[in-house]
Amino acid sequence: MLGGMFFDQMAALGLFAMFFILAAPTLFLGLALPYGILRIRDAFSPTPDPMLGAKTALHFFLSLGILQMLIAFTIVVVEFMVATREVEHFSRSQRIALALGTSGILFTIFHLLFLLRLPADNPNVSPRRVFLGWRLAIHGLVVLFSFTALMVLVLRSERMAEIDKENLKALVGVLIVWTPSWIVHLGMMIITPRSFRPQRDLPVAVPWEG
Repeated sequence: MLGGMFFDQMAALGLFAMFFILAAPTLFLGLALPYGILRIRDAFSPTPDPMLGAKTALHFFLSLGILQMLIAFTIVVVEFMVATREVEHFSRSQRIALALGTSGILFTIFHLLFLLRLPADNPNVSPRRVFLGWRLAIHGLVVLFSFTALMVLVLRSERMAEIDKENLKALVGVLIVWTPSWIVHLGMMIITPRSFRPQRDLPVAVPWEG
């Protein structure tokens, strides 16, 4: 028993290390690129934001918490859709979803409370709008790939009986979670005021004297 527990722990640590190695560069770019863009815009702003770095980091981790909650909800919905029998009370998937969801909620609330204590965004530079668009892009990719896979799964079969029902239900479950959230993010993106775009001073025309 002790040997089995040891190997299970080593396997979990190995998976965590692999995930960290693979995900760390992507997560770093997800923070570095928006921050670089915001910093460039802030350099041309007439009123620089002294809290830009803190706001960028807080919005980034707030976004990660929101995405983690969506992933947890997706696990629950997909399991409910795919299950062919009554799901046991608190199955392993549900426990994983509960852990992800709880962590995501606490992470989101923690960073949101800090953001509420900071001054409002500079009208020329808005980390909130940038990371709102960042989350919208991720939502769009998930919905696009899931819907495309769903269409391929349905149209590649000549008969309904040939369709893989389990994968079909799983894709429908993903769309049930991510499509409404995608619509909400799209609406928020539309109603959120756009950042001021500084314009170059045009040269003043001088009348030609003959």
